[in-house]
Amino acid sequence: MQCFPSILMVIPALLADAPHLVHWIGHFHPAMTVFPIAMLLSAALAELLRVMGGGTWLDGASRWCVMVGAIGGLITAPLGWAFALDHGESRWLEIHRWLGTAAGAGALVLLILSEVARRKGGGTLTLFRIVLFLAVPLVVATGFFGGAMVYGVHEYDWNAPAHEDEAEDRAAPATEPTTKISRVFAAVPEVVMMTDDDTFQPATLTVKVGEVVRWRNGSKDTHTVTADPKMAADAKDVSLPATATPFDSGEVKPGQSFEHAFTVPGTYKYVCRPHEAMDMKGQVIVQPAGKD
Repeated sequence: MQCFPSILMVIPALLADAPHLVHWIGHFHPAMTVFPIAMLLSAALAELLRVMGGGTWLDGASRWCVMVGAIGGLITAPLGWAFALDHGESRWLEIHRWLGTAAGAGALVLLILSEVARRKGGGTLTLFRIVLFLAVPLVVATGFFGGAMVYGVHEYDWNAPAHEDEAEDRAAPATEPTTKISRVFAAVPEVVMMTDDDTFQPATLTVKVGEVVRWRNGSKDTHTVTADPKMAADAKDVSLPATATPFDSGEVKPGQSFEHAFTVPGTYKYVCRPHEAMDMKGQVIVQPAGKD
């Protein structure tokens, strides 16, 4: 009881910094998603085995899984909205956000139907099973788009697109540095940081023809610098001057860097492939030599 007044003193401080609090709790969303996904899929499997007549030993299993899944869904869905606040707007994010919201609401409906069916059985039990089985593709789709946001939609390709530099890395000895650097480079490159908030800083950089830009990964995640429309999830997110050659860094792991020399003037819009859906985008404006 002595710690209760201390807790009350902390609450006003948290409320005073509400935006930071929302930003902080949003980071728990990815970790929490495993609970509703795993529990609802397990509940569906348990009920399927019971319908097939071979799962009498699973009596009560689906009820418990639905309970945990519903609680997890009611927590995860709001966390998802908090998580999205720092990641801009994108088509993948919108799809994932609303599918996740629908899955969270559906989990609550399933919990209610499960408890009613336990008491009444009959038609209510049948309705519960129908809704539960329909929830399976919803949960799977939610997880699919969530994974596409984190790893990039091309991670699901049977043959994922590979950049020339990545092929060189695979053929290189294990002792060779894995940092990918352009073949033409200047002595003092301009630096763009890749951050834990899935952003390029600065998002817009202006350089002169012949100058080099170095992207340094100062985050805990793997990123890419992709200026190739064919490799982006949405080709409209990437653009280059007409005569410029598309480029892609391949995976830039934490602590590594990638450099590219710009020899054609114009505007280069690029993305991080794994986090394109989370609005990790940037641009480099290349001015002709001698222009102030």
